[in-house]
Amino acid sequence: MAEEEVEILRSIYGDELIVEKDFADNASPIVLSMKMRPAFLKSQCTASIQAVIELPVQYPKISPKVYLRQQRGIDESNINILQKNIEQYIGTNIDMPIVYDIFQIIQKFVETEQNFPCNVCPICLDGFSAKTIVFCTSNCDHYIHQNCFVRYINYTKDEIKKELNEWPEDMKSKVDQVLKCPICRTPLSGQDLSIVDHASVTLDEAIVDIENFEFNWDEWRAKLKELQPIFERQKAKGGLIDPEKERKRYLIIDDIMNLTHPSSV
Repeated sequence: MAEEEVEILRSIYGDELIVEKDFADNASPIVLSMKMRPAFLKSQCTASIQAVIELPVQYPKISPKVYLRQQRGIDESNINILQKNIEQYIGTNIDMPIVYDIFQIIQKFVETEQNFPCNVCPICLDGFSAKTIVFCTSNCDHYIHQNCFVRYINYTKDEIKKELNEWPEDMKSKVDQVLKCPICRTPLSGQDLSIVDHASVTLDEAIVDIENFEFNWDEWRAKLKELQPIFERQKAKGGLIDPEKERKRYLIIDDIMNLTHPSSV
């Protein structure tokens, strides 16, 4: 019966559904996995979950196990709520073919309860909302404000150019020119970088409302005072990296060459 249900699911979801089964072991379960995100999207930058459903050999008499993995843009409290809802549904539908229903519960959740990332932008540390334009890296599914991403790429390109100008021509190949995700450092794809060519950087009113924005200076000073001892400890132990010093660490100049190899008189 499980095999019949899996075939029906394949006809519905196509290549999006991944089916794993060890046919050499008759006692091995069938494992179904699929990335769940809203069905109709203008943008791919929404919350998503990798749903993994394990069907035991005795399914549906023995209930399936459901794992929610690689959740992007969804906080832990909402994941716990979703997991509890799934477990309750499974508990009230024992001995029933319910895999499709489980996928639909997860689908509905990401469409209604979590239709935009709940975490903060790693660059500006501000949150996302339905009004902000969100960019999502294609290789690692990390969420960034589009404006912040464009600024980050332009800044990184400028830094690479500066570093290339400081190195001799025959050593420029040592400079890492690969643009990477600001979160996990995974190389960005051409698809990710294509947005920089046509996206203009504008002040996103949903991120910064100039008229209503009030900076809390007292809170900022208190936080600065709180972090100052940590800064001093890191500095004393050599735990702070000076980008300027690091950039010039292996730079060879004529004065050094003259000191190392003085000309004979």
